Amino acid sequence: MSVSAVIPVKDGADFITGALDSLCRPGQAVAEIFVVNNGSTDRTAEIVQAYRDPRVQLLHSPIPNLPLSRNIGAEKATSPWLYFLDADDRLLPGALERLLEVGEQSAETAVVYGDYCRLDEAGNRIGNREILPKGRKPSGNVLDAFLTGNKTVVGAQIVRTEWFRRIGCFNPDIPFSEDWEFWCRMACHADFEFVPDLIVLGYTMNSRSMSHYEPIPFSRFDPVLDAIFSNPIIAERPDRKRLRQRAEASCLTYICTEAVRMGVHHKAGEAYVRAFTRDPKRVVQNTAKYVGAYFNL
Repeated sequence: MSVSAVIPVKDGADFITGALDSLCRPGQAVAEIFVVNNGSTDRTAEIVQAYRDPRVQLLHSPIPNLPLSRNIGAEKATSPWLYFLDADDRLLPGALERLLEVGEQSAETAVVYGDYCRLDEAGNRIGNREILPKGRKPSGNVLDAFLTGNKTVVGAQIVRTEWFRRIGCFNPDIPFSEDWEFWCRMACHADFEFVPDLIVLGYTMNSRSMSHYEPIPFSRFDPVLDAIFSNPIIAERPDRKRLRQRAEASCLTYICTEAVRMGVHHKAGEAYVRAFTRDPKRVVQNTAKYVGAYFNL
């Protein structure tokens, strides 16, 4: 069993080779790799074309659009499973094989996912996430859990190709956190499976990414929240209003914890208070995340 890997990239000359190397290790269950050039103006395309592995194919997006670039790669895929990797992140050894092993145990499973660690731009692990209790994330019908906050990051999962195409790919009209909307849409129809104690992805804290050097304004979440809660299956739920409030609180908690890591504590405090007003019942969990961010967990 194998996967088709998709890497969207824009101006990734400094790190695209590292992403490809992580996919092309001996023994990796990768049948083909589609690198989708997402409007690069540097040497990215040249580097990909010169990469010495016949599985690597360079494609081009007609416009710079991250979700569209992922869809372009997925459209070409011939494997039963898809794997999406951002160009500055790294797949960890043996992770795909373990995900596939779990995924093939049930034809009902559309998404199999694990966890991630943080990397600096040199590829070294940073933070102290390994000391956190090894909690189990949701499996099976995960819709309620995902409606109240994204439980995964792109690159920590494989997606069954048939299901990806059936539910309609990533939404190119969502400019930020489009993967969250995709997982919620998928969870309306299919099962997920979490693999405990499996670190799949090295998630790079890239200083050139806006979300890693200045706090995210809450307004950036409006399009994804609107898309999630206008889904007809979700919109007809009687608890829709409460779920949206919890989702908004989750977004604000994320803003809070990232602001703590950046040292912008006044923004962190503002976001913390706003999260509390939307979801007071989760004050203990939100405070734990705030403290965890302070200690770089």
